[in-house]
Amino acid sequence: MGRPPIITDEALVDVAHDVFLEYGVEATIAQIAERAGVSEALVFHRFKTKEELFQVAMAVPLDPPWLTNLPGRVGKGVLRDQLTEMTREGLAFFRIMVPVAMMQWSKRGDGTGTRPKMKVGTESPPMRGLRLVGGYFEAEMRLGRMARHDAEVVARTLTGALWEYVSMELMFERSGVLPLPEETFIRSLVHLMLEGLSPRATEKKSR
Repeated sequence: MGRPPIITDEALVDVAHDVFLEYGVEATIAQIAERAGVSEALVFHRFKTKEELFQVAMAVPLDPPWLTNLPGRVGKGVLRDQLTEMTREGLAFFRIMVPVAMMQWSKRGDGTGTRPKMKVGTESPPMRGLRLVGGYFEAEMRLGRMARHDAEVVARTLTGALWEYVSMELMFERSGVLPLPEETFIRSLVHLMLEGLSPRATEKKSR
Protein backbone atom coordinates (compact mmCIF):
# COMPACT_ATOMS: atom_id res chain seq x y z
CA MET A 1 0.00 0.00 0.00
CA GLY A 2 1.41 3.41 -0.96
CA ARG A 3 2.20 6.08 1.56
CA PRO A 4 -0.53 8.69 2.13
CA PRO A 5 0.08 12.01 0.37
CA ILE A 6 1.93 14.64 2.37
CA ILE A 7 0.77 18.24 2.47
CA THR A 8 1.81 21.06 4.77
CA ASP A 9 -0.74 22.92 6.88
CA GLU A 10 0.03 26.07 4.90
CA ALA A 11 -0.65 24.38 1.57
CA LEU A 12 -3.86 22.84 2.89
CA VAL A 13 -5.03 26.24 4.13
CA ASP A 14 -4.27 27.76 0.73
CA VAL A 15 -6.39 25.10 -0.97
CA ALA A 16 -9.22 25.63 1.52
CA HIS A 17 -9.04 29.39 0.91
CA ASP A 18 -9.53 28.89 -2.83
CA VAL A 19 -12.38 26.41 -2.33
CA PHE A 20 -14.21 28.66 0.14
CA LEU A 21 -13.91 31.61 -2.26
CA GLU A 22 -15.27 29.46 -5.08
CA TYR A 23 -18.13 27.73 -3.26
CA GLY A 24 -18.74 29.99 -0.25
CA VAL A 25 -19.48 28.74 3.23
CA GLU A 26 -21.34 25.74 1.80
CA ALA A 27 -18.03 24.26 0.61
CA THR A 28 -17.42 20.83 2.13
CA ILE A 29 -14.38 19.16 3.60
CA ALA A 30 -14.79 16.55 0.86
CA GLN A 31 -14.33 19.24 -1.81
CA ILE A 32 -11.28 20.64 -0.03
CA ALA A 33 -9.75 17.19 0.40
CA GLU A 34 -10.33 16.32 -3.25
CA ARG A 35 -8.76 19.59 -4.43
CA ALA A 36 -5.76 19.01 -2.13
CA GLY A 37 -5.41 15.37 -3.18
CA VAL A 38 -5.73 14.05 0.37
CA SER A 39 -8.30 12.20 2.44
CA GLU A 40 -11.03 13.85 4.50
CA ALA A 41 -9.56 12.10 7.54
CA LEU A 42 -6.26 13.91 7.03
CA VAL A 43 -8.04 17.27 6.86
CA PHE A 44 -9.93 16.53 10.07
CA HIS A 45 -6.69 15.40 11.70
CA ARG A 46 -5.21 18.85 11.05
CA PHE A 47 -8.39 20.86 11.70
CA LYS A 48 -11.02 19.44 14.02
CA THR A 49 -13.99 21.13 12.34
CA LYS A 50 -14.84 22.89 9.11
CA GLU A 51 -15.47 26.02 11.19
CA GLU A 52 -11.90 25.95 12.47
CA LEU A 53 -10.51 25.53 8.95
CA PHE A 54 -12.76 28.30 7.64
CA GLN A 55 -11.53 30.74 10.30
CA VAL A 56 -7.90 29.99 9.52
CA ALA A 57 -8.27 29.95 5.74
CA MET A 58 -10.33 33.12 5.51
CA ALA A 59 -8.52 35.23 8.09
CA VAL A 60 -8.04 38.86 7.06
CA PRO A 61 -4.76 40.49 8.10
CA LEU A 62 -5.20 42.93 10.99
CA ASP A 63 -2.46 45.21 9.67
CA PRO A 64 -2.75 45.23 5.86
CA PRO A 65 0.00 47.16 4.03
CA TRP A 66 -2.42 49.75 2.67
CA LEU A 67 -3.03 50.89 6.26
CA THR A 68 0.45 50.47 7.70
CA ASN A 69 1.87 52.49 4.79
CA LEU A 70 -0.30 55.53 5.56
CA PRO A 71 1.96 57.32 8.09
CA GLY A 72 4.84 57.25 5.62
CA ARG A 73 2.69 58.94 2.97
CA VAL A 74 1.89 62.05 5.00
CA GLY A 75 3.41 65.14 3.43
CA LYS A 76 5.40 63.13 0.89
CA GLY A 77 5.46 63.53 -2.87
CA VAL A 78 2.58 64.75 -4.99
CA LEU A 79 -0.68 64.38 -3.08
CA ARG A 80 -2.65 63.18 -6.11
CA ASP A 81 -0.07 60.44 -6.72
CA GLN A 82 -0.14 59.41 -3.05
CA LEU A 83 -3.94 59.23 -3.02
CA THR A 84 -3.94 57.25 -6.25
CA GLU A 85 -1.52 54.62 -4.93
CA MET A 86 -3.28 54.53 -1.57
CA THR A 87 -6.63 53.94 -3.29
CA ARG A 88 -5.14 51.22 -5.51
CA GLU A 89 -3.68 49.42 -2.47
CA GLY A 90 -6.99 49.76 -0.63
CA LEU A 91 -8.86 48.26 -3.57
CA ALA A 92 -6.53 45.24 -3.58
CA PHE A 93 -7.19 44.73 0.15
CA PHE A 94 -10.96 45.07 -0.17
CA ARG A 95 -10.92 42.43 -2.91
CA ILE A 96 -9.67 40.04 -0.23
CA MET A 97 -11.75 41.33 2.65
CA VAL A 98 -15.20 41.84 1.09
CA PRO A 99 -15.86 38.23 -0.06
CA VAL A 100 -14.57 36.94 3.27
CA ALA A 101 -16.86 39.29 5.19
CA MET A 102 -19.82 38.33 3.00
CA MET A 103 -19.21 34.64 3.62
CA GLN A 104 -18.76 35.10 7.35
CA TRP A 105 -21.97 37.09 7.67
CA SER A 106 -23.94 34.63 5.55
CA LYS A 107 -22.79 31.72 7.71
CA ARG A 108 -25.34 30.26 10.11
CA GLY A 109 -22.61 28.74 12.25
CA ASP A 110 -23.93 26.35 14.86
CA GLY A 111 -27.36 25.85 13.31
CA THR A 112 -29.11 28.19 15.74
CA GLY A 113 -29.64 30.80 13.05
CA THR A 114 -27.36 33.28 14.79
CA ARG A 115 -24.61 35.05 12.91
CA PRO A 116 -20.98 34.96 14.05
CA LYS A 117 -20.15 37.67 16.56
CA MET A 118 -17.95 40.52 15.47
CA LYS A 119 -15.46 42.09 17.79
CA VAL A 120 -16.75 45.50 18.82
CA GLY A 121 -15.09 48.59 20.24
CA THR A 122 -12.50 51.06 19.04
CA GLU A 123 -9.96 48.30 18.37
CA SER A 124 -12.21 46.20 16.14
CA PRO A 125 -10.63 45.90 12.66
CA PRO A 126 -13.20 48.12 10.87
CA MET A 127 -12.99 50.87 13.49
CA ARG A 128 -9.21 50.69 13.66
CA GLY A 129 -8.96 50.90 9.88
CA LEU A 130 -11.34 53.85 9.77
CA ARG A 131 -9.31 55.63 12.45
CA LEU A 132 -6.04 55.09 10.56
CA VAL A 133 -7.46 56.35 7.26
CA GLY A 134 -9.07 59.31 9.00
CA GLY A 135 -5.77 60.03 10.75
CA TYR A 136 -4.00 60.17 7.42
CA PHE A 137 -6.47 62.67 5.98
CA GLU A 138 -6.36 64.74 9.15
CA ALA A 139 -2.57 64.94 8.94
CA GLU A 140 -2.67 66.05 5.31
CA MET A 141 -5.28 68.69 6.17
CA ARG A 142 -3.09 70.06 8.95
CA LEU A 143 -0.25 70.42 6.47
CA GLY A 144 -2.56 72.40 4.20
CA ARG A 145 -2.33 69.84 1.39
CA MET A 146 -6.07 69.16 1.55
CA ALA A 147 -9.04 71.42 2.18
CA ARG A 148 -10.43 71.25 5.70
CA HIS A 149 -13.27 68.73 6.01
CA ASP A 150 -14.34 66.20 8.62
CA ALA A 151 -11.53 63.64 8.28
CA GLU A 152 -13.74 60.76 9.37
CA VAL A 153 -16.32 61.57 6.71
CA VAL A 154 -13.60 61.66 4.06
CA ALA A 155 -12.29 58.32 5.35
CA ARG A 156 -15.78 56.83 5.23
CA THR A 157 -16.22 58.17 1.70
CA LEU A 158 -13.05 56.39 0.56
CA THR A 159 -13.60 53.08 2.36
CA GLY A 160 -17.30 53.05 1.49
CA ALA A 161 -16.51 53.60 -2.18
CA LEU A 162 -13.95 50.78 -2.15
CA TRP A 163 -16.41 48.40 -0.48
CA GLU A 164 -19.17 49.30 -2.96
CA TYR A 165 -16.90 48.92 -6.00
CA VAL A 166 -15.69 45.46 -4.95
CA SER A 167 -19.23 44.36 -4.01
CA MET A 168 -20.51 45.34 -7.45
CA GLU A 169 -17.53 43.63 -9.03
CA LEU A 170 -18.39 40.39 -7.22
CA MET A 171 -22.05 40.64 -8.19
CA PHE A 172 -21.40 41.13 -11.89
CA GLU A 173 -18.08 39.37 -12.52
CA ARG A 174 -19.71 36.23 -13.92
CA SER A 175 -21.79 38.25 -16.37
CA GLY A 176 -18.64 39.88 -17.68
CA VAL A 177 -20.06 43.32 -16.95
CA LEU A 178 -17.84 45.44 -14.75
CA PRO A 179 -19.39 48.40 -12.92
CA LEU A 180 -16.60 50.74 -14.04
CA PRO A 181 -13.03 50.19 -15.27
CA GLU A 182 -10.66 50.10 -12.31
CA GLU A 183 -8.38 52.92 -13.45
CA THR A 184 -11.35 55.15 -14.26
CA PHE A 185 -12.79 54.49 -10.81
CA ILE A 186 -9.51 55.25 -9.04
CA ARG A 187 -8.80 58.39 -11.04
CA SER A 188 -12.33 59.76 -10.59
CA LEU A 189 -12.46 58.94 -6.87
CA VAL A 190 -9.15 60.68 -6.24
CA HIS A 191 -10.33 63.70 -8.23
CA LEU A 192 -13.51 63.80 -6.15
CA MET A 193 -11.53 63.72 -2.90
CA LEU A 194 -9.28 66.56 -4.07
CA GLU A 195 -11.77 68.77 -5.93
CA GLY A 196 -15.11 67.94 -4.35
CA LEU A 197 -18.44 68.68 -6.04
CA SER A 198 -18.37 72.45 -5.78
CA PRO A 199 -18.93 74.23 -9.13
CA ARG A 200 -16.71 77.12 -8.05
CA ALA A 201 -13.60 75.84 -9.83
CA THR A 202 -15.55 75.42 -13.06
CA GLU A 203 -17.14 78.84 -12.67
CA LYS A 204 -13.74 80.50 -12.27
CA LYS A 205 -12.44 78.87 -15.46
CA SER A 206 -15.47 80.06 -17.44
CA ARG A 207 -15.05 83.69 -16.43
